[in-house]
Amino acid sequence: MTVSTELILRRHDAAETLLLKQPVLRVYGSSHAEPIRNDPWFSEDKFWQRLVELYAPGRDFETVTAWLNDELVGYAFGSPRDDSADTWAEIKAAMPVFPAPDEPEPIYIFREFAVHPDHQGRGYGRRLHDHLLDERPERLAHLLVRVDNQRAKAAYTSWGWQRIGSTRRRFPCCAPPPEPCRYERVDALSEARSQQKPGSGSRRTIASST
Repeated sequence: MTVSTELILRRHDAAETLLLKQPVLRVYGSSHAEPIRNDPWFSEDKFWQRLVELYAPGRDFETVTAWLNDELVGYAFGSPRDDSADTWAEIKAAMPVFPAPDEPEPIYIFREFAVHPDHQGRGYGRRLHDHLLDERPERLAHLLVRVDNQRAKAAYTSWGWQRIGSTRRRFPCCAPPPEPCRYERVDALSEARSQQKPGSGSRRTIASST
């Protein structure tokens, strides 16, 4: 019997995502090994707590997973943000050629993706990224990345993202006080996208850099 090695991409809503705890944590833990050793914020428990309490309950949350046979080898997830006025203000300053709306409209937050180290360097991350974004109706996607994560920033830039600034951001806490909230200096990147109907298959349009 021939075993298929074709990569299969699957979409999951929030409820389905939470049923994938063990395979998702396996990929997360292996792909974040160094930060996990050095910083509790990146522990598997904290990651899953943020996913359950902060991300999955959001409107239209979705995960895309990548599978080889029956093994989950990567994932990407995100959701729209309706309270987007601050981000649109940054976009108007950094990407003046992009036709920003007079009134803020939802943007898509590309929250996280990871590929197991055993399967990196094969284009799987790009396929996850594209599959998550290609059918989104929002005209703008946005993400935050650590300033020291040069590898991730290089990948995002090559995929069409544009850096719009660097700032010290406050990240929400899952636990009540006295647990401190997280502050970290991050680069903000955005990707301007052509307006398209879901399923149209049209490619994203990137705003010109200034």
